[in-house]
Amino acid sequence: MDPIVHRSVLLGAVLAVTLAASPLFAASADDYYAEARAHLAKGEIKSAIIELKNALQADPTHVQARVALGTLHLRNADGAAAAKEFSRARELGALADLWMLGYARALVLQGEFRQLLEETSPDADLPDLQKAELLALRGNAHLALREVDAAVKEYDAALELQSGNAMARLGKAQVLLAANHEDEALEQLNEVLAEDPGHVESRLVRGDLLRRMQRLDDARVDYERAAKDAPNNPRAHIGLALVHIVQRDVDAAKRDLEVLDRITKGTLPALNYLRALVSFQEGDYGRASDELQSLLRVAPSNLQAQLLYGIVSYAREEYTLADDYLSRVLSSVPGNSQVIKLVGAARLKLKQPDRASEVLESVVSDETQDAQLLALLGTAYIQMGDNERGARLIERAVELDPDQALLRTQLAVGKIATGDTSEAISQLESAVALGQDVVQADVLLVLSYLNKREYEKAIAASQALEARMADSPIPQNLTGLAYLAQRQFDLAREHFNAALKKDPKFLVARMNLARVAMVEQKPDVADAAYDEVLRIDPKHLGAMLGKAQLARERGDQKGVQDWLLKANQANPAAIRPIMILAETYLRQNEGLKAVNMLSDLSPDQARLPPVLRLKGMAQLQSGDFVSAVLTLKELTDVAPSVEAWFQLARAYAAKGDSAAAREAFKQSVALDTAYKAPIALVGLGELELREREFQSALAVGETLQQRYPGLVYGYDVAAAAYRGLGQVEKSIDIARRALEIEYTAQRVDAFAKALAAAGNRSESQKVLRDWLGKHPDDGKVWATLGMVSQQAGQDREALKAYEESLRFAEPDAVLANNMAWLYLEHDRERAIELATKAYELAPSRAEIVDTYGWVLFRSGRKNDGLAALQQAMIIAPRNPEIALHVGEALIDMRRDAEARPVLERVARDNPDTDFAKSARALIAKLRG
Repeated sequence: MDPIVHRSVLLGAVLAVTLAASPLFAASADDYYAEARAHLAKGEIKSAIIELKNALQADPTHVQARVALGTLHLRNADGAAAAKEFSRARELGALADLWMLGYARALVLQGEFRQLLEETSPDADLPDLQKAELLALRGNAHLALREVDAAVKEYDAALELQSGNAMARLGKAQVLLAANHEDEALEQLNEVLAEDPGHVESRLVRGDLLRRMQRLDDARVDYERAAKDAPNNPRAHIGLALVHIVQRDVDAAKRDLEVLDRITKGTLPALNYLRALVSFQEGDYGRASDELQSLLRVAPSNLQAQLLYGIVSYAREEYTLADDYLSRVLSSVPGNSQVIKLVGAARLKLKQPDRASEVLESVVSDETQDAQLLALLGTAYIQMGDNERGARLIERAVELDPDQALLRTQLAVGKIATGDTSEAISQLESAVALGQDVVQADVLLVLSYLNKREYEKAIAASQALEARMADSPIPQNLTGLAYLAQRQFDLAREHFNAALKKDPKFLVARMNLARVAMVEQKPDVADAAYDEVLRIDPKHLGAMLGKAQLARERGDQKGVQDWLLKANQANPAAIRPIMILAETYLRQNEGLKAVNMLSDLSPDQARLPPVLRLKGMAQLQSGDFVSAVLTLKELTDVAPSVEAWFQLARAYAAKGDSAAAREAFKQSVALDTAYKAPIALVGLGELELREREFQSALAVGETLQQRYPGLVYGYDVAAAAYRGLGQVEKSIDIARRALEIEYTAQRVDAFAKALAAAGNRSESQKVLRDWLGKHPDDGKVWATLGMVSQQAGQDREALKAYEESLRFAEPDAVLANNMAWLYLEHDRERAIELATKAYELAPSRAEIVDTYGWVLFRSGRKNDGLAALQQAMIIAPRNPEIALHVGEALIDMRRDAEARPVLERVARDNPDTDFAKSARALIAKLRG
């Protein structure tokens, strides 16, 4: 990281302060010092320096002159000279506020970070603003020494003294960037520039970050402002050139390079590199090669130049040179899949499939999702004569992405450079148009047709391939796949068997025979095919997974787990068995088992996005919300997506961090640029509703309606928001529109209840009867009709509806409870039967127990009834209706002394209610 240098102390201010001190030295030194100030006021820096040196020659102990001279050396970026003057001022006894900050800056210029930390003290007697600046400089020193925690501590201390300290905020932003926390870093930079729009360093860092985030227009604005404020700063023009290169605005990029050439007088190595990029985009590979050779002569180890030279050489069909330079890059960035791709392609061009497979195998595994890597390695295997492995990899490539597998990509230079060609590559996103002759393009073409369901074209291409590759099993297998896709099973089997005749160990074809049997619903035939594969290859992962799938379809859960465990033991490096087993546990609501299953993975496997997603969901299910947040946060760092941010939002919400959940939902929504995932907005809307932020929820609901007009989600969120705002009619209108979109029993039931709650019982009953006219066997809706009728005082209609409900469904506690009340005056036995049923279903619900007790009491079973009523009052001691029932029962049983305190409490705790009136009437009866 480059040292951060701020020169915010104006020389004029220093001179003014120092001149105010009592003159202790010879008049001649003071005269020279006064002349220096006069020159400085006119902007004559060189003359001022001469006069200050004259002053010090006249009087070497003149502190003010030394401090002023040190400040001017700082201004000229001469760290060594500045440090000498400030150090001498310190030795002469100058106060810390005169020399310490300048000395620290001088040491930063020289890269003497440890010396800075040892020789400056934030405990010195400095004004708060100077102390904040010193703390920020010390933070930069720790950061340069890779002492991150200490740096953050210094930055925080600086910000406590001066909340707007730009250097400290910039430092924290760089710490966050190093940890890949781009959004948080951007927030810090935004705050710096909001307070100090002219802070060039922050402007440049933010421009680099925005460019990295592909916000190119925003990055260009920052670079343009930095170029305006600091026209001679090369970084601003490098940034502009890179933005224009990525945007393929070659003319603008050339203008940027002309400015850069002028201000650096052609001495900046980055110029050659940037010119090479421009030439490459123009297709002028010769000019690009010349520029890169010029750069490599003075900087032979520059990785960026080596990489681009390798790519340019590949484009010029100089494959030996391409292999040489790309291999050099790979030795510096081992494991980089983009470079490995290029090396592998170059070696395939050189007809060296063994060397190509050697490098490609280092990054390809069962979990690889890069179609190009799979296609390249598959081609290498086929060229080496390993048809089985080659065909399997190429099939996987096409399943992932047929267009990528055909290697139709173009060179992308968006993040190839930061402008500092002396540093190693931090991000490589380069892929070259490798040419379809690199991979087994004819095989890929057939598979691509199959993927696009162009079966006739696939058959024609594969049959033509049979003639060209007469000894290979691959074309017969491809033809079989085409017929299988058309469900012509006999022809498919014929070609798969023909492939096996050419190569009995070509297990891909035997696995496809199992696929045919599975589609034909002949599990025993598929089982036999898998067994044959396992006889030839006892560790064959696909066959074991096939056996697990057969066990699942037979309902044999133990068999599923046994085969998955066998697959895991036979293929410990394979992640699929573990993933499938963890998913099985998750479906069975055994999240803890899923977490344990995923905990034994290697560190590399544990960082794979599918693993992080599954582990986070399992932690959520098992209630470990803190771990779920950490896991899913890592997922959003390594593979940000709509679902990743959505799952993280769920975890934050479960943990109780609503603010973080809200931001995560918003990130998920922002990534859904194609409007394919309404669930992200729905999650945000539900969060706002839970937080009672009804206006925000309403805005979310309206956005959902605009983006997904044919779905009900937006209407549901808006209806709930209006209800929360007390706007019941609007809520019902929105719900009515939702019912028109999705006419289901659940929605009819909910809408009818909402109407009834709003007092519109007649429309509620009509909505319910309309549904029942088409679905007369819907017991739940009959029950709702009974409830609404009962609320309207239509007891006879309510009972009819309730009885209809019982014809089609077992009663729930509420239904049985309501029916018991209605039957109490007409059929005591039926009332007791239903009240007892309700009590058995919900013995802990006070209102159910109250009904049970009241029915028993009114039916003559007074002791049993009173006991139940008292039980209900214990469950809900503040329920006035239950207390009235207890009081009335006690009075009826001539237990007035017990009834009085119960009734008095009802009257006291519920003044101005009907309950209080009833209680006072019963108390009066006691007095009578």
